[in-house]
Amino acid sequence: MSAFYRRLGEGLPERRAPGADAFSTEARQLRQWIAALPMANASATARQLYQALRAINRLRIDPVERIAALEALRRPVSQIAENVDRQIVGSTFPLPPAKAQLGTVARDFQEEMALGYRMALLDLVGSDGKIPFMRGKTVALALERAIAHLGGQLSKAYLLYSTPPTGLWLALHDLYRVAQWLRLEDKAVEDPELGGTDVSPRWSYLHALLLAISNPYRLAQKDIHEAWLVTRSWARMAQLRSGPAGEHAYAIPLDEDRGPGYLPEERSSEAGAVLYFDTNPLERELERQLSLVGGVQGPISFRLKNAAAVSVEPQLIRRIMQSWTPLASRNHVRLPAGHLLDTLVGLHAIHYFLAGELDFENFVRRACGPAVHLSDRDRAAAWTAQGLEFTRPEVYRAKVIDQSLGGYRIEWDRADAVRARVGEIVAVAQADEEEGGDRDWMIGMIRWLRIAPEGRVDAGIELLARQARAAVLRTLDGQGHPKPPVRAIRLEAMRGADGEIRPYSVVAPSVLERGALRYELVIAPERYAERDTAELVEMPGIAVLEQSGSYLRLAPRAANAIGSGANGSGANGNGAAA
Repeated sequence: MSAFYRRLGEGLPERRAPGADAFSTEARQLRQWIAALPMANASATARQLYQALRAINRLRIDPVERIAALEALRRPVSQIAENVDRQIVGSTFPLPPAKAQLGTVARDFQEEMALGYRMALLDLVGSDGKIPFMRGKTVALALERAIAHLGGQLSKAYLLYSTPPTGLWLALHDLYRVAQWLRLEDKAVEDPELGGTDVSPRWSYLHALLLAISNPYRLAQKDIHEAWLVTRSWARMAQLRSGPAGEHAYAIPLDEDRGPGYLPEERSSEAGAVLYFDTNPLERELERQLSLVGGVQGPISFRLKNAAAVSVEPQLIRRIMQSWTPLASRNHVRLPAGHLLDTLVGLHAIHYFLAGELDFENFVRRACGPAVHLSDRDRAAAWTAQGLEFTRPEVYRAKVIDQSLGGYRIEWDRADAVRARVGEIVAVAQADEEEGGDRDWMIGMIRWLRIAPEGRVDAGIELLARQARAAVLRTLDGQGHPKPPVRAIRLEAMRGADGEIRPYSVVAPSVLERGALRYELVIAPERYAERDTAELVEMPGIAVLEQSGSYLRLAPRAANAIGSGANGSGANGNGAAA
């Protein structure tokens, strides 16, 4: 008996014969139980479904009966999982306890479903590893469902930016190797959840691999969900090979508890790998699809036979494809580190410290004069901040894992305090025991996020600017009347990976009006400037360089912006266009 087959039988829960009070898996009674579920009450339904799954997985019942019961439960489990996803998507991390519990429930559903099909598989095949007479399709279904639900468990972990549970990847590899061993990897079985589309163990395994190399940890939650759906359609165009297959192939370490690697530096081509995963045919097809819609606005739709279409924006397709790099290939050499940095998370905190520890209302008055009025949004924030006890934005200490000219990989160990998401703006500076103060804060953006089981937060930070200044940004209407200002940060020019100087840009909230005729940017004076005079830059229009979560990174659209002192008589502004 092969080691990978034996491993599948390890760690299974103890099972007992059904008693009089046991959960009934008889088909008619189970249908009645499902029909009586209070689907309008998601939490109550989730609790009952999870208890039912755990009960079934601890009963000693016929494997065919077990599979039939699990198949009947897949639809309500899927509905509850979709409800949970809707409640979690868009959250900051780490999640508050209530939402964290929801995410755990969704992940546990997939774990219990995969466990049930795995037990049915082992009971069907037995210790001799042979397929019972006329049971080939049933065994293939158990294999496919077990692989698919482990892939589903991975997707729920990605939505929480959590690392995969210990043993999950090894179980995935073992299940696929069993499918190969039994020559069932390409055996087609129908999936009612996909409109009756034919699926197979190979296809579901490819789906899990493809989503992993797309590095979901660098995507926003909404994009993770869309990537999970669309890579299901794409998986059939990827290939698995027993040997190296060129520059587009990923080594799959089948005897290790890990996938092909989420980050390029986590990927390798070790000789011990048994399988290679090749995306070259898929990439050619996606490039063809993208060329057909070049210059046309709107999403591209992908459809499985009989299943609902999945529509995704071309920008997301390209972002996903950019992650498909089998081996590490970077513009900057990454160096191991271990030193500490102080970090700020979010526009409010960064603006506060760049402004010399002034709240926004006082900063606006100092930079623009007392006649400027805040928006209701910022006035409310200022009123809250100026309550009986002003809460100073917190500085979080982080450890640098590695670094390059392009950014940092850092680790926060205070996961309960750091509230972050992919696309969040951050500032970093040398660690200072006094926390905050007058320091040189560099500005970056969280490009990927991963949370370890013990709560440690691992994040990849792309450096956007080595110098920055607090600013106020406001729009002007056709008569030249200014509207309420918003916080902004001016990112000073920086040399890019290609050696070219990148002109300055501005970070502002995504609520900023984009179609205004004119914009005014009032910038705090440089840190060591002789004159304590704010700088005014007038921009006839803006170009959005990037939209990430709650922020826009923008630059003046015109070839030259008009610069002056904030009162109309100061030093010239640096108004180069992006």
